[in-house]
Amino acid sequence: MIAATAYVADSTVIFGRAATATRYLPPDGAVAYERTDTTRELNTSIGTSVTESARLTGVPGLLSVDSRFGAAMGPETFDKSDTIKVWRTTTTQLNDPAAIAQTVRFYRVTTGVDLLGVSTPTEGYVYSPGLILLPADVHAGSRWSSAGSAGTALDYRSELQAAAADNGCLAVTGEVRYLSKDGQLGRIVSLNQTWCPGQGIVAESQSFADVRTTTSRIEAAPGVPTTTNTPIQWSSPQGWTAGQFGTVSINPTFGEDQMVSTPANVTPVRTESGLVIRATYGQGDLVATTPKTLTDWTSVWRAHPGGSILTLTAFGNVIIATTSNRQVVAYSDVGIRLWQFAVGDLAQTPPARAGDQEAILVDLAGVMRSFDLGTGALLWQHDVGSDVNVAPVVGSGVVVIMDRGGTTTAFDVATGKRRWYVEMLGRGATVIGDTVVVLQDQTAHALAIDTGRHIERHEFVGLVVLAFKLAGQRQIGFVAGLRECGSGEQGKQ
Repeated sequence: MIAATAYVADSTVIFGRAATATRYLPPDGAVAYERTDTTRELNTSIGTSVTESARLTGVPGLLSVDSRFGAAMGPETFDKSDTIKVWRTTTTQLNDPAAIAQTVRFYRVTTGVDLLGVSTPTEGYVYSPGLILLPADVHAGSRWSSAGSAGTALDYRSELQAAAADNGCLAVTGEVRYLSKDGQLGRIVSLNQTWCPGQGIVAESQSFADVRTTTSRIEAAPGVPTTTNTPIQWSSPQGWTAGQFGTVSINPTFGEDQMVSTPANVTPVRTESGLVIRATYGQGDLVATTPKTLTDWTSVWRAHPGGSILTLTAFGNVIIATTSNRQVVAYSDVGIRLWQFAVGDLAQTPPARAGDQEAILVDLAGVMRSFDLGTGALLWQHDVGSDVNVAPVVGSGVVVIMDRGGTTTAFDVATGKRRWYVEMLGRGATVIGDTVVVLQDQTAHALAIDTGRHIERHEFVGLVVLAFKLAGQRQIGFVAGLRECGSGEQGKQ
């Protein structure tokens, strides 16, 4: 059902057939690493970046950019909010991403490909009507033009044409003229883009005056950020106070306003560097935020792994998301996509740390994977043999898996080999020293970590805080939940 819905949402149909232009668009969640050479007179600087694509429909697409940027595009887009199809690209610099804002391009792709807005670290444009980059029926030999406003200070006129290129691609060339509102010529941008089916713009060059930029795709290997965590030193809970905080988005060109996207029902995570990462509902974005004032947080960067985000986890400065596209995607704390790999089924539970550089993930089909946090490389893989919808638990050299077939199994963390199993339908577990505590309905079981031998069991009613003694007179306590207690004997208990 998810796959069919995604296909319908991403397909553009005109009179019963797909629009030619939209066949050149990349899929939702696509990623490209790029090199940009910028030449000014005799000096050339080289930059590298990563660009992600989001394919969105309707209002969620319109709310997927900074508030003021979206509001500036309002007259061109909001009257078509029910049917508009959006392609949004987000480009993050690899050289010094912490100091440079992202570049966002916002396209309407309901029929052709129309550029509606561009926001860069230094400038921004809003096109009304949209600047047509590909008409709906584009083909080799096509010629087209468009004209309108490029913002509050400028108008634009474009003349473009398409020619056949290698591998079924199109070479789009021409120029865009920017004029002041009284008709005075500002600058002429010469444009040369290569569009390939299912990939978008794979190469581009632009030139105006004495500045020329050339962008091409590369194979990138981003550096590995910190994957370890420093324990948080919590103050006494008695001194905590409740507070409500707003979230603002700050666009370098269009300004600041309240964020308009809705948080998804996915628990936010904190990176070692102090950012709080949350998922958005409808867009499938990750938004990194940081405190701006005592009452407001601000968004720092936005990423789009593709599909809907199912789980979110942070390991040091590595953020890992599992998605409805059956993908596991990792980002650094500066918004750079580090790696990704596919899983055979949905991963509805987050990965569990298995070491400074390793984590273990189990998907719904029961395939367990150990992988490197920095590179995503597979270390080992094992099929549990039954569906799993409970998160794995790791500790003291074992990973404990509770499957829906009614078996709780311990595997060796280093090799994935099975150590022991018991017939027990676990609903949750924790590892404490050399003991595994497994919850089964209203019973807590203590099992020896080396053999799975039953040590102790305790029954409880409702959701309570349990404390019990294990072998060797060591007292262990853990929280199975909280129950609201009354006064008298029940309250004391």
